[in-house]
Amino acid sequence: MKRKTFGYGLSAKLALPTTPASPTRPEVTEFKKKIFHAYKLLIGFSIVLALLLPSNAREMSSLLASWVIFVQQVIPYVHWVEQNSKIPDLASVWFAIIWPLIFVYLLYFIVQFPYRCAHSMWRAAAPSDWKNVQVGLILLLFSWMTYWIFFDRQVAQVKSVTQGHARLIEAIAIDSRLGLVLVSPWVISLCLVIWATTLAFTLGFCGRFFCVNDESDKEDLK
Repeated sequence: MKRKTFGYGLSAKLALPTTPASPTRPEVTEFKKKIFHAYKLLIGFSIVLALLLPSNAREMSSLLASWVIFVQQVIPYVHWVEQNSKIPDLASVWFAIIWPLIFVYLLYFIVQFPYRCAHSMWRAAAPSDWKNVQVGLILLLFSWMTYWIFFDRQVAQVKSVTQGHARLIEAIAIDSRLGLVLVSPWVISLCLVIWATTLAFTLGFCGRFFCVNDESDKEDLK
């Protein structure tokens, strides 16, 4: 009788041992849905805004012009964009509207986080304490780098100061309406992923000490 094999001679019907996946709590699933839905709304709004925002929007509205000036004082990157973009009015208004919304998104993330499940979420795949320290430091480093590059940029005053693909991509993102539509949303996504991951790690790490409301978790801690 001919034996069917695949790969390195393993039987196609050979049952390999598998590790059962830990069940995902409904609260966690609902949290992920809400966060992803908010992300889609933010990215969709940024694209629509880049398509429909008038090039002279800052001149058309004194209130909008005042808002741009205020945001530039808080987020130096918006001022840097205005100085270096080929479409300074449009780009500065777009970033002055979208950048603050990122902080609104992160605040929504904090409010919606399933704190009651924090301990069980951490226990499901808890690395060693040293690994936790390493992961936390790496996330904080990337968060700081992302903030310095996209929010508190005060070192590079002109595009020619530094060279490289990253600066070329950044120039594309701020120099045209098409760049605002196609490239800038990816920059927003990068910021959101890094900061949301850092927030999730921090909240989960802290929550495992203070938010033990699940009955099974309480039994394990006795």
